[in-house]
Amino acid sequence: MRKATLEDIPIVQALINLSVRTLHPPFYNPTVIKLALEQVTAIDSNHVNDGNYFIVEIEPPHASSANSISSLIVGCGGWSHRTTLYGSDIHTSSDPALLDPSTDAAKVRAMFVHPNWARKGIATMLLKACEDAAREAGFKIVELRASLQAVVFYENQGYEKVEKIDRELGGGEILELVIMKKRLVL
Repeated sequence: MRKATLEDIPIVQALINLSVRTLHPPFYNPTVIKLALEQVTAIDSNHVNDGNYFIVEIEPPHASSANSISSLIVGCGGWSHRTTLYGSDIHTSSDPALLDPSTDAAKVRAMFVHPNWARKGIATMLLKACEDAAREAGFKIVELRASLQAVVFYENQGYEKVEKIDRELGGGEILELVIMKKRLVL
């Protein structure tokens, strides 16, 4: 695992698109998935520049320094000390104000895993890195907006449901999300 760089953004965005298109259909209709990819799931460069966004890479089988096969990004996710919950650089309404660790919850954001690597510990590894980094920054609570297919995963990691919310996407389409929180053990 390593911190993402701005150069990783196009590859990470492709991973996010693949993950959402493959893992979300049992929970969301195709129009919601399309609109969510356009409006909600894009990478925020502030997140990357802050050094709070991680990627997990693997070396493909038979990779060697003699060939040009590069590593494969199989997971991504991060945490934020900013008020922005989701979105990308194209959404100027995002408020990049800083959170106060003594009163606010750190935000876990943009967690995605390659479909071929789902349920193999990648998301758990990323989430632990996010929680550890938020704890080191002085946060006592972490919060996230879980898509429906991820709720059980987060519950298994000690997160509690706070509230179900609807994110309006336009055209009468709604992205259902669940606000979840966890108190960090200091």
